Amino acid sequence: MVECQPSKLKVPSSNLGFRSTLKGELMVIWIKQGVMGDLQPVAQKGFGKVVRYYEARNYKNFYVTSLRESNHSHGSFHYIGLAFDFRSQGLPGSEIKTLLGHHWDIVDYGEFIHAEYDQKII
Repeated sequence: MVECQPSKLKVPSSNLGFRSTLKGELMVIWIKQGVMGDLQPVAQKGFGKVVRYYEARNYKNFYVTSLRESNHSHGSFHYIGLAFDFRSQGLPGSEIKTLLGHHWDIVDYGEFIHAEYDQKII
């Protein structure tokens, strides 16, 4: 398993869902070692929805596996801050697609899910 460290993202908690109403516990967002970068506002909102979705299902941890770091294919939406990857932890990508809506392309790779915002998708 790849080592992860707790997040030090400086994004408002309302966008990331750091606060939990479940017994006063905080959900920990882990960032895989080597993952860097930020997200554009529309992707931050999608990221926050996904984190809150996991949190509402009593997950105590959320694992980010990719943001803008430089190991993506040419033309990847990661490079422009419109994509993120995270560990699925058993939730199917179809649930995330329903959650985020029609402008989001979701690819379920089993162990992780790729989410990218594409306003051209209808």
